[in-house]
Amino acid sequence: MDHRVDKLGRELKPLITRELRWWTWKRVLLVSVIILALLEIGTYAFNWTWTGFKDNNTLWDWLQLLLLPIALAAVPIWFMAEENQQRIWLAQLRWALLVVVLVLAVLFVGSFAYGWRWTGFRDHGRVWDWLGLLLVPVIVAVLPIWYSIRMSQRRGQAGSER
Repeated sequence: MDHRVDKLGRELKPLITRELRWWTWKRVLLVSVIILALLEIGTYAFNWTWTGFKDNNTLWDWLQLLLLPIALAAVPIWFMAEENQQRIWLAQLRWALLVVVLVLAVLFVGSFAYGWRWTGFRDHGRVWDWLGLLLVPVIVAVLPIWYSIRMSQRRGQAGSER
């Protein structure tokens, strides 16, 4: 009886550890959002000039601030997920990328055609600026994930050849 309980405990320990890590990431994300919200509210409601948010008040500035941390957070979340969950995310990734491209296109057109100053895209309309905004976060997130997918495909091919 004790042997079966010990065996069950050993089998559940990795699942519990993975679940605790997932909850830790959720807590970190929640705390980060709360802190950003408090700083934003303090800037405009209480005139906290030390935050610098009033000087960086365009969508472009927010994208510069948030894209790299989001990309850095995505990589460990990807590696903690089970293989089935990763497949689901890859299937949904096409739609997510399509939505992101469409939203950026609408914002870009609106910035130039309708003079939307709040986007900040008009001031940063050169390809060099866009590469500076998107290249590092995309590379940081995509390369490790692509490499892990590639390695799992190779392991699958090697296993099927045997």
